[in-house]
Amino acid sequence: MNSTRFRRACVRSCRYAAWTVMITVTPVAALYLYLDWRAEKRWSESVAMLKREGETLSLMDLMPPRLPESENFAALPELRGINIIEEGDDKKGASGAKRQALLDLMSGLEKITPRMYQGITLGRSPDWSEIMAELKTASFITDLPPMGKETEAFKFAIETRNPLLKVLSEASSSYQDAEWVPAMRDQILPKHLAALHVPHYNAIKMTCQALNLHAIAAAESGKASAALDDYRTISLLSKALVREPLMTGHLLSLLNNRNGLEIVWCLLKQRRLQESGLADLHAVLSTFRPEQSFQLGLRGELITGVNNLDALATDPDGNGLYALAGMNVKNGDIRSWIGRAVPDSFFTESRAAFVELHMDHFMLPMKRGGTWDVVRQKDTLFEALGRGGLYDPPFERFLARLFLPLFITAAERTLHVEAMRQQAIVACALERFLIANGRYPEHLDELVPQFLASVPLDPVDQLPLRYRQGDSGRYRIWCVGMDGVDNDGQVNLGPGDNPESILSKPHYQGDWTWQYDPVPHLPTPSRLSPPLGGLPQGDWTWQYDPAPQLQIPSGLSPPLGGLPPPSEPLGN
Repeated sequence: MNSTRFRRACVRSCRYAAWTVMITVTPVAALYLYLDWRAEKRWSESVAMLKREGETLSLMDLMPPRLPESENFAALPELRGINIIEEGDDKKGASGAKRQALLDLMSGLEKITPRMYQGITLGRSPDWSEIMAELKTASFITDLPPMGKETEAFKFAIETRNPLLKVLSEASSSYQDAEWVPAMRDQILPKHLAALHVPHYNAIKMTCQALNLHAIAAAESGKASAALDDYRTISLLSKALVREPLMTGHLLSLLNNRNGLEIVWCLLKQRRLQESGLADLHAVLSTFRPEQSFQLGLRGELITGVNNLDALATDPDGNGLYALAGMNVKNGDIRSWIGRAVPDSFFTESRAAFVELHMDHFMLPMKRGGTWDVVRQKDTLFEALGRGGLYDPPFERFLARLFLPLFITAAERTLHVEAMRQQAIVACALERFLIANGRYPEHLDELVPQFLASVPLDPVDQLPLRYRQGDSGRYRIWCVGMDGVDNDGQVNLGPGDNPESILSKPHYQGDWTWQYDPVPHLPTPSRLSPPLGGLPQGDWTWQYDPAPQLQIPSGLSPPLGGLPPPSEPLGN
């Protein structure tokens, strides 16, 4: 009898336990199922939007057609394979040795910074006495050259120390394009694109810096053809970068080309080129399309962002979310268990949110109105992301908060470099007009169609570039700056006579200008104080005459898409 009661009690307890489990687990399971259904539905809608807009989630779909090796500058023996890692070590093998040879091109030149030759911004030719004194301190040269012979001495010294520069530069005239060998499409990419290595980026940055220094010395010493070859080499190396759909490659290309425009400025300031050389320079400038490479980089970052979320969803340790927030979590930590318990729906919702925000604030504006439309999305983007922390509600926007603001910065830099490129193209056309007619035109329309297909448009307000002949016998070309206001080509030096830190920034209130007249010093601190309602007025300017020293900003944005950025600051 007692055993019967005991069995009944056990059965009753089991029933209670079963009902308790059902009452507890069923709602949780139902919630998970609902969240999964809702997330998948939202993701399906995002994928459908991508399809409607002709976008892809496959990095290989973005790869351009393969270049024949006979037409590929990067297929030269000195460059072939610099983008691969042998035996898991970027220092080993022939590839590592080639990268090191390129890195060594700047050995001893590290302190010759862009501030010493920022002619475009401030109209200042290089301070060669300062440069040569720095080179002597670094033991790059043993004796200071006679005054007036600095450029010849520098050119000779860098060619003697680095014969590889001349090899690359002289070969450039035989090529129109470049892509790395083996190309990205021919490599086995990691499952998670955040692990993609780009060991050649820093080597290319150093190579372009050395080419830039050599070219400026060549231009100022009368060796215009050598300077043009150097600039063409920089352009080809940058082309290889932007054939890969990576935002970091785009940023490095901007850096290389922006600094390379100093070569153009020097050549035109010195009037070192004849008609054929100016036509070649114009052709090289026309192949550099920063807005196109920015759009390709955006597409690559869209794919990389989705791939990152896939990697987090399949992270066996549950530490990926904490790593993104800069937290170091050990396996077995309670937070690691919490990370593993995050439902798949969270990552699916996050993928959808990333795609939606990326399309709404970057890809669609880019297609609609170009880079300026993207820059104008800044306020609405931050409103959509929310002003909270990385993991504040809505939680699924955490990856968008981490990366999308960086793309706004990339857009601002792209816009500024595109304005400078357009000014350089017009300046080449003006010099060609001068050779043909013995004078500069009254209006830029006179350059069409012999020297320009059409007058380039300001990338900000989409009006023709502004132009005026100057009292010095040269001219001024300008675009409105980030404020969208035409300040008649005035450059706003900003605090400390330092425009470099603000020209590409949204708070800069001035114009971007190419000119020959020096930007004057700000003589008193009182002129440095901003007026009520904003900073002093000024313009984005390209000029040729001397102006005071300036400092370069500390560095590029944080890594994009999990890739390491170049360490060299982009400057303007």
